[in-house]
Amino acid sequence: MQYVCDAPKGKTWFRIETEGEAMYESRLMGHTVEKYFRREREKAVQSWRPERPNAIERDIGLEAHIRREMPLFLTLRDRRAMH
Repeated sequence: MQYVCDAPKGKTWFRIETEGEAMYESRLMGHTVEKYFRREREKAVQSWRPERPNAIERDIGLEAHIRREMPLFLTLRDRRAMH
């Protein structure tokens, strides 16, 4: 998870960056963020158009593209990393 900013009452916003983090968040909080994270990541991957599709370096830039295309998935944590 990536730090985003501090929030009132000693809490902090973090960005969920990986499928594993989304899975953990879903289990911890009892919601379906994992499903939506996967769906949005797949849409971003499908929209990727490499500059040189047949070159060995074709996926350079893919992760940056995914970060730009996906909506932000955020979680709010207190000092003990709980909800």
